[in-house]
Amino acid sequence: MRPVTALIAIPLLAASAGIAAEVDARRVPTFETGVEVVNLNVAVSGRGDRFVTDLEESNFEVFEDGVRQSLSLCTRQSLPLSVVLLIDASGSMLPKMAAAQAAATRLVARLRPDDEVEVVQFSGRTVVKEPFTTDRARAEAAIQSTVPEGDTALYDTLYIALKELQPLASAEPMRRFAIVLLSDGRDTTSLNGEEEVLELARRSAVSIQAVSLPGEVGTADPLELRRVRHFLTELTRVTGGFAHFPERLQDLEPLYGRIAEGLRSQYSIAYVPEPRRQDGGWRQIAVIVRGRTDVSVRHKPGYYAPKPRRSARSGR
Repeated sequence: MRPVTALIAIPLLAASAGIAAEVDARRVPTFETGVEVVNLNVAVSGRGDRFVTDLEESNFEVFEDGVRQSLSLCTRQSLPLSVVLLIDASGSMLPKMAAAQAAATRLVARLRPDDEVEVVQFSGRTVVKEPFTTDRARAEAAIQSTVPEGDTALYDTLYIALKELQPLASAEPMRRFAIVLLSDGRDTTSLNGEEEVLELARRSAVSIQAVSLPGEVGTADPLELRRVRHFLTELTRVTGGFAHFPERLQDLEPLYGRIAEGLRSQYSIAYVPEPRRQDGGWRQIAVIVRGRTDVSVRHKPGYYAPKPRRSARSGR
């Protein structure tokens, strides 16, 4: 069980050479001290929305701000997962909670022995029902103990979860970190807003998968419905994840099974950016699969470069 981590912000870039050095025993990447390495989790899907898992390094091309990059690592070897299940437990979830619990339980059952999961319920407040654990029985018991009540602090919950996971993802480059969010309603009580959450998500190394239940804001308010869907779509896009909008509660269980499959089917890609610029600016990333026109690629669209280091002598 993982202890609670201090809430500190970190950049997307790994600050050392500890990037997945043991992932591929055939090629161990080494880097000079202080070299910034860009890490990407890349999902590739083909016809029938099936995940493509037979690609090699030669299939991938990565561009940063239009400049082709030399890859330091490219592998689909499975990395252990750390998954945070965020379960909406606001009052409106009462008639849907049984389906939500069954779906979350299915995802836990699809995890491997070295994967870990944290169960968090949110309403007007955020409650960690079970900290990170590999004990499936404890995780499933925590899921079943969620009780719907109160309002929906969606933005605050996402903000807290991203803050907690960022230092963990930086400290453990040999794991993939993800948030799986389930909600049926708009935010009603958060102190943080959409833009604060989106900006933090852009700076994180954590992917977000979002599931928005049918009837999330009611058919009487189509503008609010579109706003919620736009936010979840943008939130997942900037983290390299997906937003799902099932039409029926019965679709939840197979959907959560697919989310688990997708997290396991990602490619790990890394490169040292050229040219190296430390100006704090946004860097646009594009990943292309060569010779395959029948696939779609999902990854973080970019990152913020580090800012220039201050000189101890000049104070700048």
